[in-house]
Amino acid sequence: MQNAIKEKGFTVIFIWRLIPIIPFPLINFAAGLSQIRFIDYFLATAIGQIPGTFIVTYVSAKIGERLLNGQFTFQELLSVDLIIAILIFVAFTILPVLYHRKYHGRQKVIKT
Repeated sequence: MQNAIKEKGFTVIFIWRLIPIIPFPLINFAAGLSQIRFIDYFLATAIGQIPGTFIVTYVSAKIGERLLNGQFTFQELLSVDLIIAILIFVAFTILPVLYHRKYHGRQKVIKT
């Protein structure tokens, strides 16, 4: 992993930031222990957080708006705009994992 971060730091951090189930403090800690260049870490973090932040904010705003107007029902969760936003969120969870498996495969750990 150390070599991957050193050689392709931007890509590794960017993909990790896109996966919303990986806690950001864990990514920060791993990056701090690695030899990633600061500019790679900074840009990957800045760009990689945008999609997830936008989607979570959009869904929260839509649901919050409907709750405040007293128009919220569970059928509202089946509206087209919320379903599309949730599907995009799910895609951002799955696509980076598929990308990693396709291009990096499962690396075997050799114990000595």
